[in-house]
Parts: sequence; structure tokens; C-alpha cells
Amino acid sequence: MTREEFEAIFQINFLLVDPPGPPLIGGWAGKGGCGRKAPNGVDMESVVLQSIPDAWNVGKKGLDRLPPLSDGSSQPPKFDPKVSGLLFLFFGLEFRENALKKISESAYKSVRDIVLKILAVAQPINPKPFLRCLEDAADYYERMPNVIDGMENKTGEFAGKVYDRKMDNGQYYPGLMFVRGDLGVYMPRQSDPPNGQCGAIGAPDSEFAFTLRPPGLTGIVLCPRTFVYPTLKSLGEPTANGGAAEVTRFYRTVGVVVLHEIVHYVAHQINDLLQPVPPGWDWENTDWSQWAMLGPAKAYGFVNAAFMGLAFPRQALNNVDNYVMLLLCLAYDQLDCLGKFQPLLQVQRRQQPFQASSRNLEKRRMGGVDIADRGDPWT
Repeated sequence: MTREEFEAIFQINFLLVDPPGPPLIGGWAGKGGCGRKAPNGVDMESVVLQSIPDAWNVGKKGLDRLPPLSDGSSQPPKFDPKVSGLLFLFFGLEFRENALKKISESAYKSVRDIVLKILAVAQPINPKPFLRCLEDAADYYERMPNVIDGMENKTGEFAGKVYDRKMDNGQYYPGLMFVRGDLGVYMPRQSDPPNGQCGAIGAPDSEFAFTLRPPGLTGIVLCPRTFVYPTLKSLGEPTANGGAAEVTRFYRTVGVVVLHEIVHYVAHQINDLLQPVPPGWDWENTDWSQWAMLGPAKAYGFVNAAFMGLAFPRQALNNVDNYVMLLLCLAYDQLDCLGKFQPLLQVQRRQQPFQASSRNLEKRRMGGVDIADRGDPWT
């Protein structure tokens, strides 16, 4: 049976009925499994119901501080100094007297367009249209399932070959995840296929969440590891001058995990890029031309996003957490996101970080700014 024939019959027989086993309440098509407890005992539905609005509020507050570009009939918008600082830090956008330089307008429009797409998806009025809690609504099959009951046919064709899904080494996946009650399959982790994409509970490399993109099965799956985090709302307001540790505390929340996945969902070209690393792992080195993007670690989190914007501003436009960190820092003004990076944004005695000549900006890019007092931003 071909893939197309299987999907046509599967759609007729299974899309309009509940999946086998106990009913799964809430989430994706009413079968997302959010209406129960996570393995650690957390009430997942209440967390999800709070975290979608948390993600939307961060996006909305961020957008409110990002003015639209002039249409040519009016004066170009002026940016708050902190906003211009964050846009330079995370995306390398350049300003003169708090006005966006022409060279950065296209990149700024791209950033703002992504934020608008985030808000269109993360509407708190309808908070669970595309979320699934945990991965147990899917079964790992090495071979294609039977059409009659949807169970794996142990003598059937290999699913990875039928769906032409290949691993990094070029070989077909040994099996795929088949979602009960929905038309769709997706690839598990290459290192541990039977445990799906989330990975084994408690494993150090397990995922927080993942996004399935169109065409076909789409949406966000929250893994057990996500429900270890608090909601953003439960943290209240940030402690002023809390440094990188306070930024990271607000980053490690379920709302930010959801926001991260929504960026994946709305922008297929934006991914989790490799971590930016200086030569010799010397974090005081500001010769950005010598930095490299190295794996296996990804550019997750506050410090990695900042260094991505400083060392690889063009690539930063394609890294998910650069958008997430920009919005989080804009939404919570008390977070000291510029903090230890501030010396990198200043030129001599100028009060505003971007009232700099193009020569000075180039000098900053080439590492010609003394940041000896910056300290280690990783702490």
C-alpha cells in the first residue's frame, strides 16, 4: 500500500473518532491530553491555560515598544534608548540619534513581522487550538499500521522508507511516530527513537517541547520536562538589577517555552542555530570575526542570543531565541538585559549607545572597544 492510499483510508476511518484508550481532554483537536497530570504531578491543563496568555502578553508588550516604520510621509520613528540597545544586542541593528539607520530597516521590518505573526497565533481567547501535552497520544511504529485498526503491522513495510524520512546519516528512520486520532506522523529522536521526540523522562538530553510544521500534522507538543518550570505569572515582577541570573529565571518558564515554539510554528526559516563560541572559549574576546558557531550545543538562552547578535547579526535573524529574548527583555523593563553587555554598546563618552559614526561602529564590530571591566556574562 502506498503512503497516499494509506492516508486516504486512515483519514476516512480515524479522523472522526476518538483514539483508542482513555479519552484525552483538551488541546489539539480535543485530543491533546492536557486535562490530566504530568508525570511529576503538575496539573497540565491549568499550566497550559496560563502559559498561552503569558506568551501572548510577552509578545504584545514587546510589540507595543517596537514602532512601525515610517511610510515616507512622516518623520521616522524615534526609539527608546533601551529598545535600540536591545535591537543592537540581539540583531545588530544600527541607530543614529535613536533613529533606525537605513541599512537596518529591512531587518527591523522582518523582526517586527515575526512578532505580529506570534500574536496572531497565541491568542489567549482560544488558548489550546494546536497544543498537545506529552507524547503518549502517539505510538512508535517501525512498520506501517493496519488500515482496519490502526495498529502496527509487524510484517508490513518499514514506515521510514514509505514516508521517505531520513536521518542525518542518510539512512531511513528505523520507525516513525503515528498520532492516534489524527492524520499524521512525525520523526522521533535519532538517538532514541522508541521514546519519541521528547526523549526518555529524566534523560539529560530530553526535550522541553517541539513543533510539527505544515504541511501535514502541525502544532506544538509539550514534553514532561516543560512541566518542571513555573508559569511566568507565578513569578510576579522581576527583581530590579538582578543581572543575568534574573533574566534566566524568567526565561526558564512554561510561557517562554511556548513562545519559543510559536516562533518555530510561524516562521519555518527560523531555527535553533549552533552556539556562538569565541576562539579558545575566551568570553572576553571581542574579535567577532574569529568567533564560530559550534555544536552540539544550540544558541539557547539569554547569553547565547546576545553573543549571536554581536558576533553573527545576520544569522541572529534566523535563531529562535533571539526573538524570544528581545520580547522578554522588552516586556519586563526591570530585567537588566543590557547589563554586563552595556560596555559593548557604548562608544567612548557618548551617552546614547548608537550615536556613533560608521567608523566607530566598524571598530566595535572588529573588537576595538575596551571591555576589560565587563566581567563574565555567564555568571
